[in-house]
Amino acid sequence: MTRLDWAKKLGEDVVANHYVFNHNVYDHFEDVGTTSRGTLVEINREFVSADVKVAIGGIIAHSFAGLGGGGKGVFPGVASLGSIEANHRRVAEERRRGGCGYGIMANNVVRFDMEEAAGLTGLDFKVDMVYNLDRRPLEVFAREGVSQGGGTAGIIHNYVQGSVHHNVYGQFGKENGGHLGGFPGLSPRPSPFPKAGRVVYVGQWHSKRDMNPATTWVRSWGETLEILKQEHGEGTKVAVYPYYGLQMPPFPENY
Repeated sequence: MTRLDWAKKLGEDVVANHYVFNHNVYDHFEDVGTTSRGTLVEINREFVSADVKVAIGGIIAHSFAGLGGGGKGVFPGVASLGSIEANHRRVAEERRRGGCGYGIMANNVVRFDMEEAAGLTGLDFKVDMVYNLDRRPLEVFAREGVSQGGGTAGIIHNYVQGSVHHNVYGQFGKENGGHLGGFPGLSPRPSPFPKAGRVVYVGQWHSKRDMNPATTWVRSWGETLEILKQEHGEGTKVAVYPYYGLQMPPFPENY
């Protein structure tokens, strides 16, 4: 983040009168312990040395942690790349057994490991917000520390900025990228909805870099309807889910 980004997020007074730093996933960590699942927890040295540790975040749906918020703001928030990868390597196995996904919190081993890791950091206070599409907070939650198919899915993917940069899953070249990104020579990227026979992304702004070989990308609903007709025939029943502010389907355990 730049100074302007900091000012927009924190305010000019904070930036002018207090130290503000970007987190570096590659260097300057303290080893604060190991979780019961064997994850080495390396945390930003500046954060560990602080007299008071407060984390602020938001509660939104997450593809394998279930929901954002909680200990996730610290781990992986200010963890080393190696520690993040150690935790995230469990995702593929847990997805196969249905143990993690959007909205899945009960018995989510990946999430439990994050919370346990965060508990080793000495976090003093956590503030989480639930907010709407206008980024206005609807509810604020604060507390001390942290607690321990076969059909075709059509998804509107019409975001001009594309996917965000991610050190673990991002792509840095045609044949290389983050260690868990599923690029050539590494484990293949699975379909985002394994129970669906086919996943179709619909949108105007496509990026070849983001196109998962396990999915189909089209630019209009007309193209999507042709695919549905070919695969399922005329008169097929279609379920249409409205846009959810938190991107949370009503029954996430079915996805």
